[in-house]
Amino acid sequence: SLTRALLLPALLLPALLLMSCGTPRPVATGQRCWLDGLGEAARCQTIVVRGAARFVAILDAESPLAGAAPVYFLAGGPGQAASAVIGPASAALREARLHHDLVFVDLLGTGRSEPIACDLDDGRDLLQTLFAAELPTDKLAACRAKVTRPIGDYGTIAASDDLDAVRVALGHTAIALYGVSYGSRLALVHLARHGATVVAAAIDGVLPPEVPIFASFAHDGQAALDALIADCARDVACAARFPRFGDQLGTLLRPGAAYDVMVTHPRTGALRRVAVTPEGLALAVRGLLYEPQLAVGLPYAVSEASVGRFGPLVTMASLLVDAVS
Repeated sequence: SLTRALLLPALLLPALLLMSCGTPRPVATGQRCWLDGLGEAARCQTIVVRGAARFVAILDAESPLAGAAPVYFLAGGPGQAASAVIGPASAALREARLHHDLVFVDLLGTGRSEPIACDLDDGRDLLQTLFAAELPTDKLAACRAKVTRPIGDYGTIAASDDLDAVRVALGHTAIALYGVSYGSRLALVHLARHGATVVAAAIDGVLPPEVPIFASFAHDGQAALDALIADCARDVACAARFPRFGDQLGTLLRPGAAYDVMVTHPRTGALRRVAVTPEGLALAVRGLLYEPQLAVGLPYAVSEASVGRFGPLVTMASLLVDAVS
């Protein structure tokens, strides 16, 4: 999960940033706005870069110090808006925020910075989309046709240069970076291009520039699943309770299988019918493997699904998204 992924690097930031702390400084002023998932108002503004507005949200330091470098949060994806995860990100960075402002920039095409909004759900609600394995190609083509800017404008190099332009506009002479998932790739590129302005960086889920983002997805997912199956087999309690975990999952994922199941909506409590395909189920399982606290529930959820009770699996999968319609 984002919170877990942020936690360890976040704990390192206060030590990394001690070099930039000094005497107390006044808190800057700005327009206040409320963002989803955040229990307080942020200081928000837009900065024009390359002819397009970049939305920026800043959470002021609780005990600001002169010279304390602001921490720029670099979101994942690529395509995740920094402002969309400001709640959990700021919670994970709460120690860094004691003396350092937190800066969230929506990169071009995300959040409130000329977002590329593609309606790919094909009329399905989010509960059903959780188990959808295919994207409608016609809708993808239509969405691509709406993008008038060169594709390179949305790349990592352009994003790094945009961040530096935002830094200059905000008057920050030196910054710190905090990148998670794809944000780790952006952090590495930014260090290479604008490293002279960076005093500290914490990155998690490192994605080196030379590694194609999606090339190892299948291999890594299978490795994570194999490790979970092996861990369960070695654990006395898990092995006794779920001795056929791997076999049951393999049966559920057999080609050609289809499941039309009734589940209880995890928020409303209403009964809902959900169509589950092996491909969609595989994607849901892969997503759950990202979060150890959810992955440990897979043996139970798979055991229940193997006898037609998909409720636990649907509920767990719904925890991976921000909302369930």
